[in-house]
Amino acid sequence: MKLKEYRLLDYKIGMRTYKTSLAVFICIIVYQIAHWENPFFAVIGAILSMETSIISSFKVGRDRLMGTALGAIVGLGFTLISPRDALLSALGMIIIITICNIFHWNKSISIAGVVFISIMFNIGGLQAIQYSINRILDTSIGILIGLAINFLIAPYNFENSIQRQLSSLNKEFNMLIEGYICTYVKENSCPKDCCKLINRCIGTISDGLNQLKGELKEYLNEIKVQQANQQRVQDIIVTLEIIQETYSHFKVIAPIVCERKVNELNFKKLESLGFVVHRYYCNENLNSLDMIYNYHLGIILENIELLDN
Repeated sequence: MKLKEYRLLDYKIGMRTYKTSLAVFICIIVYQIAHWENPFFAVIGAILSMETSIISSFKVGRDRLMGTALGAIVGLGFTLISPRDALLSALGMIIIITICNIFHWNKSISIAGVVFISIMFNIGGLQAIQYSINRILDTSIGILIGLAINFLIAPYNFENSIQRQLSSLNKEFNMLIEGYICTYVKENSCPKDCCKLINRCIGTISDGLNQLKGELKEYLNEIKVQQANQQRVQDIIVTLEIIQETYSHFKVIAPIVCERKVNELNFKKLESLGFVVHRYYCNENLNSLDMIYNYHLGIILENIELLDN
């Protein structure tokens, strides 16, 4: 079997990787300078709080801090009853997971469980109360360091990312038109497995739209705490609405795109948008599916013109 070749030199390390490693470095240095004990939990807090956006980092950091506190409280209570007890350890995990699920701290379950078990078995060899407080403080310090680095060093540029995704979706639409509409107009024949292929393309666009909506939601939360050009934000929202509408109309015509006749108006729109099409003999006797197809195609082409401008 031939192994896939990986060209490591072509791999680009992302900024989030550098920021995470920097957070780890600072946590360790701070603990060494202050002559504090093992920075293990501070490092974990810094790593887990390093999200894409500042708001996401804050929310994750807050939830994980609550998880740490939960693990410490449950661990302290059970340690006072019977440390290192297998049955109490299992029962404690059930309580922690249940509470985290109730309060939607799902991403905090891991760190809450680690803190709980570390207290139950008193890894640091300290008294239970002191050890529990130290774990909360350690995690808090790590989260604060992670948040500070994420805020101060190369914060994620939502606008550039969203614009790239909008441009990519617009290209996908143009490829659909060129591949499955203009091809028929030029050659009076559809590509093989036309409907299956166009549905696959629409599925790709759907995935891109969902990702874009999620990123836009984060961006809108982000600009509440940062200064942003409101006009640019509104332009992005309007563009996304146009893309969503275009996607909806493409989805409607996907099952009937093959062997449809393009009317004279849409033919001229295709030419004006720069699509390469040959002169087409316009059939005046369009059937009902042709009329439905041309109605949606007309809106698609108008939207493509808006996106290109």
